[in-house]
Amino acid sequence: MALYPSFCIFKEHTKRRKQMVTIIAKIVGNFCNLKCSYCFYRGTDQTIDAVMSLNLLDKLIKDVLDFPEKTALFIWHGGEPLLAGLDFFEEIIKLQNKYNRSNMVIKNSIQTNATLINDDWAQFFKSHKFRVGVSLDGCEETHNKFRKYSNGKGSFNNTIRGIKTLRSHEVPLGFIQTISKKNLVSIQKDFHFFVDDLNINNWGINPIFDIYEKNNILSAEYLEPQELTYFLKTLIGLWIARNDKNLSIREIDNFVAGVLGKRAKLCIFNGTCSSYLCVDFNGNVYPCDRFSCSEEFRLGDIGKESIKEIFRRNKHYDYKKAITDYPTSCLKCSWFNACHNGCSQHRIGGLSGEYYYCATRREIFSFLREKIKSIKKGGK
Repeated sequence: MALYPSFCIFKEHTKRRKQMVTIIAKIVGNFCNLKCSYCFYRGTDQTIDAVMSLNLLDKLIKDVLDFPEKTALFIWHGGEPLLAGLDFFEEIIKLQNKYNRSNMVIKNSIQTNATLINDDWAQFFKSHKFRVGVSLDGCEETHNKFRKYSNGKGSFNNTIRGIKTLRSHEVPLGFIQTISKKNLVSIQKDFHFFVDDLNINNWGINPIFDIYEKNNILSAEYLEPQELTYFLKTLIGLWIARNDKNLSIREIDNFVAGVLGKRAKLCIFNGTCSSYLCVDFNGNVYPCDRFSCSEEFRLGDIGKESIKEIFRRNKHYDYKKAITDYPTSCLKCSWFNACHNGCSQHRIGGLSGEYYYCATRREIFSFLREKIKSIKKGGK
């Protein structure tokens, strides 16, 4: 399942976005060892062994490290990026060292289903300070509803084995839980599985929703706004009852930031999605991995021009202009500065349309505001 830029489970945003350049690199394209029924790329042939050439990898890393920013964040993505192989990732480190002439701070993150993790991978991530995001939907029953191999077998056991291996090497982990209508009956069960059974203290949620219908198989599984509202209110109740300052749930953190008048860290709250680029295995560039199956959103090709040039092209400028051409209802909303019209891929009627979960946002902001007032009044 494609994710939001910078994984968002990791707090990589700086207060001044211009200090960091962020690239999402789909180094294996849609190539994956699973066949998750809710994946954006399910309609493509995910069995094709598509790995970025070393020449393109060299160009990508050289281009990124040529930026004047102080920090470079590489997000290694897929498909399943581990299919590129360990030697490929060793080459990534060599090239980063080769081209980092201005001593930029280099950060590497990877999103994986964890089924291919072994001691060699875990040791590599530990040695090179990778942050690892794992896709885990909940307990075994929940996870295996959608996250299956092509033969229909669930991936839960192999994912848990991978998590345990990463933990044995003390690799820092975050988690993404993809949710659908089916999750509504297991919110509490999955919460307690994360917190009590696996001792997970930070994760984010991705509701299934594909407005461009690249995978229309699961349209019946999309959460309606009122259903997402129910899910979030239930999750917030569980989070408050836990009363653990170390428990960080991405969406709740960002809603709370908005209520308190602070800047949210997540791109779909703070309106920073134009600060990223997604580079596919063949060099094609898109604003975000969520648009990487759409030719209309292709911004350029790093095999023919530099990333800097693509950032400066009219097509990227037009994208930035469209996503910040907010609806009047949005500009008049008291929560605008905490929301920024949500994810640009989830807007009805195009990039300048209204965020599909707008009503959910307003209700949850107001709900949390009252909760915070009540907690402060109680002296907690």
